[in-house]
Amino acid sequence: ASIIGIGLAIYLYFAALPTREVMISSGAPVTIVKAGQTSSVDVLYHGSKLANDVYVRQIHLWNAGSESVRRENVLEPVGIVMSGGTILETRVRKITRSLIGFSAVAKDSEKLVLSWNILEFNDGAAIDVIYTAKQPDVISAFGSVEHQKYIRVGDAEIDDASLNRRKLTLGIEVIGLVLTLCTVVVVRRITQLAAKNGFPRWPMISFYCFYGVSVCYWGFRIFSNMNISGPPPILR
Repeated sequence: ASIIGIGLAIYLYFAALPTREVMISSGAPVTIVKAGQTSSVDVLYHGSKLANDVYVRQIHLWNAGSESVRRENVLEPVGIVMSGGTILETRVRKITRSLIGFSAVAKDSEKLVLSWNILEFNDGAAIDVIYTAKQPDVISAFGSVEHQKYIRVGDAEIDDASLNRRKLTLGIEVIGLVLTLCTVVVVRRITQLAAKNGFPRWPMISFYCFYGVSVCYWGFRIFSNMNISGPPPILR
């Protein structure tokens, strides 16, 4: 029981730690104008003819951590890069709350800077980006937030197959933790028999150490896979 208590205490300690997790996800690009599809129509942008197709894609940014992310916590500007593309227009389509003070500003032809006053848990925004590019799927994130190692771009939509795989993985991890906890009954019985027959105790001590590590491992795996829903529902 003491081993279970130690493992549970370690898990709860790490689960309760305040975290900042600014997440950026992107939907698939959708073609809205095919360049050169018809010889009688030219697509112009500020008077210049566009040689590449025009796409729109939806970007989500939100705080998945338990600790708020304020403007002063942003060490370097956060945003996305459409490598080799040209951002034509951006529109903040939806925000969780007006008080977060969210904005999206194109700094040059490829970069879109995203800023805010404060993001609490599940606060964020959905942004529509209209752009032209030869390789529309190429997108990356930049920026730095205090106490967060890196920011990357993930998938905005989790298809049913991926969601089911992640749920299956989470279920297997829960079963692994339950089975690991159940072995304490067997271990206690073996320990009692070993003590009666005069066997050395060091194998049991080694097993208890391994048991404690296993409990912590499964607990950490479950905690790491708890968020399987992607962006907050209000932004979808």
